[in-house]
Formats: sequence, C-alpha cells, structure tokens
Amino acid sequence: MKKLLLIGVLNVLLLFSPPPQPGTTDPNGRYVSLGHHAGFFLNPDTYGFIFPAIDPGLMLENRALRQSRPLFILMGSAIGYSIHLITWPLHNQLLRFYGKFWKGSYPRDKIVLLGNFYLGFFILNFFVLWIALFLFEKIFYELVEKTRVSEYSMYALMAFIASNPITKAFFWTVHQQMFSLMTPLLCIYLLFRYSKQINAPSIPRIGCLFFLAGSLMLIYGNFLMLYPLLIYSFLIRGSRPTVKDKNLFYLLKFVILTCLFLMPTLLWITFLKSRGINYYSLEIEYYHQLVWIPESMGHSIRQFWTELVSNTLLFVHTLTTMAIFFIFSAIWVVVGGCRLNWGNRYLIITLCLFCGFFIFYWLLGYYEERLTNSLIPIVICFWVVVAGKKMGTRKFFYLSGSLAFTWQIYLMLSYGPFS
Repeated sequence: MKKLLLIGVLNVLLLFSPPPQPGTTDPNGRYVSLGHHAGFFLNPDTYGFIFPAIDPGLMLENRALRQSRPLFILMGSAIGYSIHLITWPLHNQLLRFYGKFWKGSYPRDKIVLLGNFYLGFFILNFFVLWIALFLFEKIFYELVEKTRVSEYSMYALMAFIASNPITKAFFWTVHQQMFSLMTPLLCIYLLFRYSKQINAPSIPRIGCLFFLAGSLMLIYGNFLMLYPLLIYSFLIRGSRPTVKDKNLFYLLKFVILTCLFLMPTLLWITFLKSRGINYYSLEIEYYHQLVWIPESMGHSIRQFWTELVSNTLLFVHTLTTMAIFFIFSAIWVVVGGCRLNWGNRYLIITLCLFCGFFIFYWLLGYYEERLTNSLIPIVICFWVVVAGKKMGTRKFFYLSGSLAFTWQIYLMLSYGPFS
C-alpha cells in the first residue's frame, strides 16, 4: 500500500509542472488540461497502442507498427475489455465523462471503449512501476537489515524510481516506458539472487527461465538484456561439466538456451508467415536499432566508424539527467563517507550491469534521453551497495531524504520532457 501511495502522490505532483509551449511538442499528441495549473501531455503513441488493443487483428496487417510487441498489446486487450465488461452498467455516465477528454469524430460507443482502454493501460503503468519498487525492496533488504530507519531510507530512495523524467512523460499516457525502469531492477535482482547459489538450478527450470525471458521480448525490447545475464548465470558460472569435452558441452548448452530464448519470437514470426504476413519491426526497419552495426560494417569499416562517432555524439547529448545523478552519487559517497569495497560481489555486479546497459544504449542507434534515464534505478542500487548496513543510520536517512526532496522539486519546476 505504501508503494502505491508513493507512486500516486509523486506523479500527481508532477501534473503541476510547466505545460508545453505551443508548437514545441509532437503535433499528433495533445496536452490534457486538468484545471488551471495541472495537466499532462498525451503522447501520440497512445492511439497506436489503444487501437490494436481494441482490435488485435490490426497486428496482422502488413507493416503494423506494433507487430513486434504483441504481448504488450494483448495485455492491454485483456485489461481493457475486462474493465469495459465490469463497467457496462455505467457506460452512459462514462460516455459523458470520457467525452470531455477524447476529442475527434469517434462514434459514441467507441469513446467509452477508448476511455476504458486508456484506463486499462494506465493501470498497467501503475502495476509495472509497482513491480519495479517491489524488486528494489527485495534488492534493498538483500543488503540492509530491516529497521524502522532503514525502511524510511528505502522509501526515500524509491522516490527516484517512482518519480523521474520517464514517469513525468509517460506515466499518465499509454506507452511501454515503465518497463525501462523495471528491467534493470529485474536484472540486478536475478544477478544478486543467483550469485549466492552454490548449485545451479535444474536444466528444465533453466530452460523455462530462458523461454520466459524470451517471451518478455514480445513486450519490450530492452528485455534483450536478460539474455547475456542468464547466459552468464547458468552457462558460464552455473555449469560444472563432468564430461571430457567441456567445449562441446558449453557449445551445445549455449545453442539450446539461445534457441529457447529466441523461440517465442520465432513462433510469432512463424505464425505471421503462416498467414502470409511478413514480420515487421519498427525498431529494426525504421530506426535500425543495433542492426546499423552489421549494415555499416557490411558497407565498409570507414562507414562503421563514421556512424559510430555520429551516434556517440547523439548519445552523449542524452546524458543530461544522468549527469545530475553522477553529481548525486559523488555527494552520496563523500558526505556519507562511503568506501568502494572491490571485494564486494554486489558492487561488481552493479557496476558491470551499469556498464552493460550503458553500452547497450550507446550502440543502440536510436537516441532519446528517456532510454538512458533507465540507468537511474541502477545508480540508486549502487548507492545502496556502497552504503550497505549504514543505510540503517539516521545520517543516511537524512541524506537520502534530502536528495529525494531536491530531486522532486527539480522535476516539478523543470520544463518537460513531453516525449
């Protein structure tokens, strides 16, 4: 309940941030005013997610924009139609209410559907962000003894995850960006958990984990980062082959686990092919995410280095918010009197994961500040790791509370982001 309250209160406060200036945002979106001093920008992707959720058959059209994210659309369908069914006695009242916000020449019955599906995706945003805080709580108490003071410090640090430029731009609209906050925390949680295990899980369980992780790729693309994590945990670290030819053992296991990870996507592509539809990925076809590397190298090495330099400059421009967190980190270490213990496996795991995500977004080929801002949860976990048991002291409660308060005020007073 405390996590839900934290998410709700902090993101309601962000509604009072400065509104966008005319002509400075995507013309296909619009600012929804909630009074004289509050509102949020409705991202134009909202319609691109809601319409396929209402009619999933739209994903079976050639070059459907959300064809690479079918599970996210189906999640929206399940929640949206459930809400629409539960609220059927109130549809007339909801029509009057939703009609104030949904502009355009929509049939009367479609306005209720639009409103209920928007509500469904909003609930999904709330739930994913709650999962992110739940994972952070698990990580926190892996490192810190649970006391009244440490609990207060934990909720102060949760403020950075529950309220940031990503939630400011996307919490009140329909988008997948809440997963960008959850995924790094899921990776840290899994690495912390499996780093303690002496015996590797059973082969069927490992296979299920790879298949489930691959299924998450059909929700959001950055779940790709689960693949190297799981390979490390269960192939390199977890395996203890007794056979003579260890290389063959590792190669065979690598191929099997990789196939299991790719299987959900391959099954989806096969299904589309059976319907005479060519699989379309907006991220690959339009934005050339990651594939720019083999494409440019196929042209020439010089072309690759030229694009790498250009992309690096674009990437650096997305690190504005992260610069603030680098400053906060310096304050955390200096004021808190923290020392970096290089023998601490949790510190090594956190830093390696930060580098992994940093390199991933650097080489992605598509650069928006909201993507690099998904590094924020990893930085917060770094703070907990370096402080360790000190998190249970009043000094760190005051430090975490002061930084969280400063951060929230900065977010509320700053202009944007709106996409």
